[in-house]
Amino acid sequence: MTNHETSLPHQDVLFDPDDSASVDMPRRRTLPAPRRGVRHRLFIVVTMIAIFLFGLAAGGLVTGAVIVRFTRQLIAEPERWTEIVTNRLDRRLDLRPEQREAVEAIVATRMARLRALRIEVYPRVTAEVDAMKAEIEAELDPGQLAAFDQYYDELDRRIRPAPPQPTP
Repeated sequence: MTNHETSLPHQDVLFDPDDSASVDMPRRRTLPAPRRGVRHRLFIVVTMIAIFLFGLAAGGLVTGAVIVRFTRQLIAEPERWTEIVTNRLDRRLDLRPEQREAVEAIVATRMARLRALRIEVYPRVTAEVDAMKAEIEAELDPGQLAAFDQYYDELDRRIRPAPPQPTP
């Protein structure tokens, strides 16, 4: 066996199609040893940390989006609050049928009271938010005012809940 045909047990064997001398037997050639330097290890560690941080950020964004969506749904559909709360409690606590009925009645009663409270308080909350906006506008320069109005309108559209409606 010649020197170019030897290989270490952990190295792979490659076929060299340009080698015209070996027709029956592929020529053995050794692969270079893997890099194991400090820079290579540092690169692997930094890459793993970057992948972890990317996953953390993506998971946080998805979780935040789900929470925002669920909260907006609750605010937008107060008539479904009783159903949603009861279903969640039933799933988590495995309520018996009579417990579910009792819990549903309790939640329905309290949700009706909360809705009445929202109807009562909503105009006061809206007035406070509008007063805050007017006070901030008084402090701004004319050039800042247009940007603030645009920002406020966008924010108001996204987060201000619709006025509560009385129970039919």
